[in-house]
Amino acid sequence: KLYKNCLRIMKLGRESFDLAEKYRNTEDKKEKEKIKEQLRTILSQQFDLKEEEKNARIKRLEEEIIRLKDELVKRKKNKKEIVNRRLKELLGESRYLEW
Repeated sequence: KLYKNCLRIMKLGRESFDLAEKYRNTEDKKEKEKIKEQLRTILSQQFDLKEEEKNARIKRLEEEIIRLKDELVKRKKNKKEIVNRRLKELLGESRYLEW
């Protein structure tokens, strides 16, 4: 879905540039107003998609923070074991535990 949103944002961006160019090259005031409204609609859609993308990113980051906090709690509980295991690794004393 993220990829589709990204493609849609890019497509709307191209459409907005095309409409802006069309607006600048049009002399008819009614046509300019029509193009302006189309451009406003496209920009609104593009804005909504970008905000949706940002919200999804925030959600992923929040989930990652929760996972990291849980990991920190578990590591803190097991600090002594973790330190001892690393000490044995560094001193070459854990070879007998290797598969």
